[in-house]
Amino acid sequence: MEHDALRVELAIAPTEAGGISPAISSRQLAIGELQCSNLPMKLTVKRKINMGLTRIDVTLKSRGSSKRTYRDQFLVDTGATDSMAPASKLRAIGIKPVGERAYELADGTRQNYQFGLADIAFLNEITAGRVIFGPDNVEPILGVTALESAGITVDPANQTLRRLPAIPLK
Repeated sequence: MEHDALRVELAIAPTEAGGISPAISSRQLAIGELQCSNLPMKLTVKRKINMGLTRIDVTLKSRGSSKRTYRDQFLVDTGATDSMAPASKLRAIGIKPVGERAYELADGTRQNYQFGLADIAFLNEITAGRVIFGPDNVEPILGVTALESAGITVDPANQTLRRLPAIPLK
């Protein structure tokens, strides 16, 4: 299932009322104006931009001769270097941890995760790379390293994946 995030651009202007509200409600966004309670400012929503989340079919396979695969919808995450999948799914297809490192999560915290090496297939391309052994309830993530090594880029203007005409070697 696709989920859309909402990015809001705000214009800040002086006002007679004061204050900063700790949260912005969806009703306030719909109205388009917010009053701050501690500062002489008015926030006005200039425009709302729907930011789509892209998910694609990805198949992981253990490096070597294994015929077992794990296929799922992966969230394309250009903010993530490595890919991530549930640890139980990776172990079930024979991917073994080969290392461990600290990763910074979206909320800024750091967490140590094991990683393994896998064949990564998507959009009629195949590459190989690190796959993090994530919690069993994690949404699978396709990181930017796999995208770039397969010659795929994200077009932010129309929120689609685009194949590069050639992979840069410079």
